[in-house]
Amino acid sequence: MPLGIGIASDPECREIRVNPAFARQLGLAGETNASKSGPGAGTLPFRVMRSGEEVPPDQLPMQRAARTGATVTAEEFDIVHRDGSVTRLLEYAAPTPRRRWTDPGRRRCVRGHHRPRSARRSGAGGTGCRRGRQPGEDAVPEALIGPQLAAKGLRYRYVEADSAMIVRADPERVSQVLANLLGNAVKFTDRGGTVTLSCEPARGMVGIRVTDTGRGIASDKHEEIFAPFVQVGRGHSADEGTGLGLAISRGLAKRIGGDVTVESVPGTGSTFTLWLPLVRRSD
Repeated sequence: MPLGIGIASDPECREIRVNPAFARQLGLAGETNASKSGPGAGTLPFRVMRSGEEVPPDQLPMQRAARTGATVTAEEFDIVHRDGSVTRLLEYAAPTPRRRWTDPGRRRCVRGHHRPRSARRSGAGGTGCRRGRQPGEDAVPEALIGPQLAAKGLRYRYVEADSAMIVRADPERVSQVLANLLGNAVKFTDRGGTVTLSCEPARGMVGIRVTDTGRGIASDKHEEIFAPFVQVGRGHSADEGTGLGLAISRGLAKRIGGDVTVESVPGTGSTFTLWLPLVRRSD
């Protein structure tokens, strides 16, 4: 699965350079400035749409991240090309501390990550899944959370998986679920904390574990947080809201023969585990 990457080095994101994968997703030549807020925006061969309406340039993820200094995580947009075809992208954007602008109010450049998504109806029930095979270690979308980790000053640990482990799953859906679990871990872990990703087999399954050092979740909320329209709130309590991430993640996991579970004790952090069917290389 190609991961598109764009980098803006000016505070208005008027100049966005993209890697070959992102250029292909947008239908651009490799050296084209991909910015919708740049001087050549009118000549770009695509529109950015959401819910049937074109998204204003200042509401695009990289522009918002540059303007607010906040990370934008897991937002869906439709890229509508001139021939009418549509590419659905799952987008992330975050300031990065590696470079600084002269403007003291907006000192960081912005990186955006863009992953293609198949067009689908809202919610897990309307999502079709294909089955594939991949090593458990290849299911980890590690690059997706790099900017978020850096923005919050979090430590990241990856416990290397046994290369003999193979899971039966749709790689796109696995990445979607893990991106949500990792995004939640980053969001609800205080600065200086740690997010750990590991894999281990158990009872004919592979458990891909996302562990954080946040404040934890009370035991009576463990199932409630997987209900639609309940989201993990500040301090990992279950707050009412429009959250669908965990409900969709569990639904996607079950559609490919797996599940998502949680273990957590208030004050010690949480572990969310994506369970996937384990297969032998000879299968």
